[in-house]
Amino acid sequence: MRAGYATTFGDKYLHVAIAEKALGKPLPAKAVVHHVDLDKLNNDPSNLVVCPNQAYHLLLHARQRVMDAGGNPNTEKVCKVCRKVLAKDLFSFESSWDGRAAACRLCTNARRRGKGYSKWTEARKLAQQIRRAAKEDRPHASHN
Repeated sequence: MRAGYATTFGDKYLHVAIAEKALGKPLPAKAVVHHVDLDKLNNDPSNLVVCPNQAYHLLLHARQRVMDAGGNPNTEKVCKVCRKVLAKDLFSFESSWDGRAAACRLCTNARRRGKGYSKWTEARKLAQQIRRAAKEDRPHASHN
């Protein structure tokens, strides 16, 4: 049994049994029952939503987090690091459920700076400066 969920007489969770009774048939294989008010013990049929799969269920929770923080889930996202509601375009593209990284670019870059990524970048900038200086020192071929 998962923490916080009530079970029926068998191995079925009560909220699943109530959703199945409301539907009049068993849930599809990968279906997940979502509690709208996030109270695992409130198994009123009006508080339950049948999601086709876990990915959709997680989408509902992610959208709810944005709304609880005062944002618009269509255009904004909550950064998992700084917990700020920010425009979605402040998050890098990634192959996740919503196509965006969980942390905003500012938090991601700050984390990278703390792990020595900046030393690599500084070395790259120095190498680029050396190449440019060498390029400028070369005599140019003149056309006669």
